[in-house]
Amino acid sequence: MQPKDTSTSGLYTYLKKFHLSDSLILIGAINAALKYGTKDLWKEGVEREVILWLEKNCKTYQNFLTIYIDTGRLARYLLISGANDYRDKRLKLNDDTFNIALNMTGAVYDTKIEQQLMAESGSRGLLARISQRQFPLQGDQRALIGRGYLLFIELAERYKDNYDLQDKMMAYHGIGAFEFMATGMMIWIKTNGYECYRLDMQISNLKETVSDQNQEKFLQLSSGSAEEYRKLIRGENWKVPNAMKDTYGHEGFLRMPAVVIQNSSLHRSGAYAIPQAWYLLQRTSSGIFYLLADKEKEYSEQTGQAGRNPFRREFGLIYRDYVKYQLDQPERTFDLIDLDEDFNNHLGISIPDFALVDAETCLLFEVKTTLLTVNSRSYFDPALLREEIQAGSLKKAVQQLDKFATAILQGKFNDRRFSTIKRVVKIIIGYEDVFVLNTLLLPMLETEYGAMADNLQMGSVSDIEVIGTIISKGENISRLICEKVDDKEKRYNAFIASWEKHYGRENPVLKKSFDRFLTRLAGQEIGADT
Repeated sequence: MQPKDTSTSGLYTYLKKFHLSDSLILIGAINAALKYGTKDLWKEGVEREVILWLEKNCKTYQNFLTIYIDTGRLARYLLISGANDYRDKRLKLNDDTFNIALNMTGAVYDTKIEQQLMAESGSRGLLARISQRQFPLQGDQRALIGRGYLLFIELAERYKDNYDLQDKMMAYHGIGAFEFMATGMMIWIKTNGYECYRLDMQISNLKETVSDQNQEKFLQLSSGSAEEYRKLIRGENWKVPNAMKDTYGHEGFLRMPAVVIQNSSLHRSGAYAIPQAWYLLQRTSSGIFYLLADKEKEYSEQTGQAGRNPFRREFGLIYRDYVKYQLDQPERTFDLIDLDEDFNNHLGISIPDFALVDAETCLLFEVKTTLLTVNSRSYFDPALLREEIQAGSLKKAVQQLDKFATAILQGKFNDRRFSTIKRVVKIIIGYEDVFVLNTLLLPMLETEYGAMADNLQMGSVSDIEVIGTIISKGENISRLICEKVDDKEKRYNAFIASWEKHYGRENPVLKKSFDRFLTRLAGQEIGADT
């Protein structure tokens, strides 16, 4: 008996026989039906055949999770397989072509690559890479929108004198920040995997906000061709299969959740396939970051000012405020010190952003917008990661935190709030979600920096949110973090991986922000200031 072909090349040979857009729309219908979970399938505009298939195949939560994740991967592989819009055959639910494609996707396993990854970072590293592509699909929808609204609308307003985010969005992209978010949210609610006709807004306040023009603008800014998607995965050598990039590379749907239809006998050319609705919602929340960061980078390069990015500079301040909101909650059981605002730095050394003082323990937080380059956080190549930790923002953060922590423990600061401290834990928080920071980078930092990396942890936006959730419950966060650091296994987990299941996702900061977003959508008076 011949061994089963689990290679990406074998999968591509099967997939490229099928019509690309029609197959993506089928996948999109499945994921649109699942966007609220299995208990309440979204049925509006979704063919009954799809609903019946889901009811038959989603008997357990594990069934749902497998289908939800593997269909997204199937859409990825379809786009990079060479499938196009000029094929006669279509993936279908009633003739096993779809089931075969889905099963092949779930079984993809390149022995050579997996052995290479095992040799480089062991089983923990391999599992971390898998989690990096699965965790983003399991986030909370309200929290995601609450995050975007707080960051890009409410907190950004504080810095409009230096960088007016709303005006910049209009000037560069022809749509305001709030209009971008509101439009994306409405399209996500309505989508059945295929976007052709514009939404007819019945709520009078939304007619202008979610206008036909804004709907088309949102989709234009969030879409691309199959070729463009392949370039996002493989780079300029996009025609050549690359098993490592194809399997573990950055997810292109984060930048372009909608795919432009070139040709179809069933669907209108120029319309859009949306294979995984979750990425559309993600684009609604974080798309503004990439749209402005990329545009400012492009403008700076054109004007001979490479490296200058006024959006990223201001966003660093916005994100710092965001982290403070998560830490400074009414239920906190510790003293919070904003070191920029409430600290006499008489030693003149570089200082972190925040200190949490709880009896004999101090948690130091250093907030960074970017911790890793795109290539490093896409492929997690050990050589690239080693370069990252030997220079740049990570090296500076580790050294800065250790110097400040040492000064606290040696009693060098004339500040009574630090007088009882016997232990300091250092935490670096980035913005973009990278769930393998502690898993892959922390051991390398420990090797590179020795004792300076003791009592060190790293996290990103989802991690600071789960920390905020715990603080809001009145839990002793300093004790929990110390216990995590002292556990030989858990110290290398992401905060969210260690705690979300136990403490849940009900983050009050994000819930209130989401509620304010909905209130503004409805055109009523916005509630209390953030």
